[in-house]
Amino acid sequence: TFMFTPTPGYTGPAGFTYSKCDKGLPSVCDTASVYITFYQSLGVISDLVWRDLNGNGIQDIGEPGQGNVIVNLVDCSNGNITAKDTTDINGKYAFDRINQAGNYFLRFDLSNTNLTNHGFTFSNIGTNPNFDSDANSSGVTSCINIGTGQIIDSIDAGIIEFSRIGDYVWNDINGDGVQSFGENGLAGVTVQLIEKLTNNIQRTFITGTNGQYTFDKFMPGQYFVKYTLPSDYKFTSANIGNDFADSDVDGSNGLGTTATTFMSAGEDDRTIDAGAYKCAVVSGDVWYDLNKDGIYQDIENGINGLSVYLINASSNTIVDVSETG
Repeated sequence: TFMFTPTPGYTGPAGFTYSKCDKGLPSVCDTASVYITFYQSLGVISDLVWRDLNGNGIQDIGEPGQGNVIVNLVDCSNGNITAKDTTDINGKYAFDRINQAGNYFLRFDLSNTNLTNHGFTFSNIGTNPNFDSDANSSGVTSCINIGTGQIIDSIDAGIIEFSRIGDYVWNDINGDGVQSFGENGLAGVTVQLIEKLTNNIQRTFITGTNGQYTFDKFMPGQYFVKYTLPSDYKFTSANIGNDFADSDVDGSNGLGTTATTFMSAGEDDRTIDAGAYKCAVVSGDVWYDLNKDGIYQDIENGINGLSVYLINASSNTIVDVSETG
């Protein structure tokens, strides 16, 4: 047995010559040159990439790890990648030979997986750092200070499937609140996806001639949709009949809005529609019929200040009122 002890704290290459002789006469010796490189492992950063199936930002029982995620260890001081790893079938990764103390961040990369319509879940949710996600929406963590002998095994990243919502804005020609055969899509409608808790507009879309719209790749949460119609249109009645063929604009969150809906992770809701009809114009003259012949003539003056009511013949209710002038 031969023992070689380097100088305490030494890192790098070292070499020595080792000889072994037998006891014969004459003695025969073998000599070997030995070269060793010593590394001083100062720290470990490791843990898990997992599928956040319910989209709550917390590792729950039954949520699996995700393999084939590329993990980069990046030096905060210069942005250089100092090491790479790829998660195993259970979503585990580890950097266990960090040979220089300092500040590092991790960058998680999904490009090597078969996941589509996915991104990174909410970060820093809850009070237990062992079960949250530490990556932001771009898959990057904050800087982590690692010191001599320090082991940090709680740097995780959760992967979430994005939500999708949308459908159709149509010209409700007969004004019955139901999508009927021959009623086409309505172009030029501004559609906005709004987050309920913050009232912030997340996405905006303007419909084309087919009237269709879609918002995709957004995080789960509470949302409503707001529609702004061309000036000569009004919204039809809401929630008449089948949800796949009705209009959902009920004004719950203000003019031209739908009710609030909770979009879960991976949910695809294509039933949020808006029906609109073009306003009809009823007009005419009120005049003083001098000769009582029922025909308006140039010498007969109009009558100002007279109220004119538009009445629904079916319900006998007043729809609108105007005043001559």
